[in-house]
Amino acid sequence: MDNMTTKFNRPSRNDDDDDNEVSSTSELEIFRSAGRSLGKPTPRHLNLEEFERVHLYALHNCDELLEFVKEHKEMLSIVNSIPKSVEMRHKTQFAEWVRSRVSHMYEEGSVHEDLYYLVCGPLRTVRCYSGYIVNGFRFHTLDRQENRKTQNSGVMVRGDDHSDKEYYGVLRDIYELQYPNGNHLFAFKCDWYDVQHQGKGYRVDEYGLISVCTDLALATHEPFVLESQVEQVFYVPDPRNKKWLYVIKTEPRDLYNMPE
Repeated sequence: MDNMTTKFNRPSRNDDDDDNEVSSTSELEIFRSAGRSLGKPTPRHLNLEEFERVHLYALHNCDELLEFVKEHKEMLSIVNSIPKSVEMRHKTQFAEWVRSRVSHMYEEGSVHEDLYYLVCGPLRTVRCYSGYIVNGFRFHTLDRQENRKTQNSGVMVRGDDHSDKEYYGVLRDIYELQYPNGNHLFAFKCDWYDVQHQGKGYRVDEYGLISVCTDLALATHEPFVLESQVEQVFYVPDPRNKKWLYVIKTEPRDLYNMPE
């Protein structure tokens, strides 16, 4: 029975492993996909603004580049130490600066080729998918979810500002970015609700339930997150005011809270 598929050993529909998915052996964790795409891809050519945003997000979320981020900001602060000015100049200059920096190091043989490929950027034409399974969650884009009974487009990510801030949104697009040497990464493009202004953009009731206002969007130039960073939520309309949605967190499929 070891080779037979039964209801006890059949893979979950939301299992991240798939025999048809080729696992990356890259030195960089960012190139090692945490899940698998669903459906056939369609090509899309990104405009320059969208390309620069997703490329910068990938650079900022590569562990091997964190020291470069720190170095670049320290260099900029010598000229003008005002934090807002440093951040603004960093966002516009970092991609080109780190590309030049890593390129020289690559020529000297002091960095791995995959890091060089990352800083050089992906192809402008990406593969778009309507579904993705990761972390035990099955996600669908908002367009695919339309006219379906199930809701799979709600996303949540945890902030990296050490405040345990949670950000809620809906999944618009799933991009596969392609790099040389067979490397790739998946990015989710999302619309984010305003969770910066309590009472106006989001509320917490006496029971601790969080609701978000659909009329207000988060003021951000970063619509992208990596697929490994997302968790799933569902939204339930407030019966007293339809523009407010209650946020319902969900557990990954086939994972249960068992007593110790």
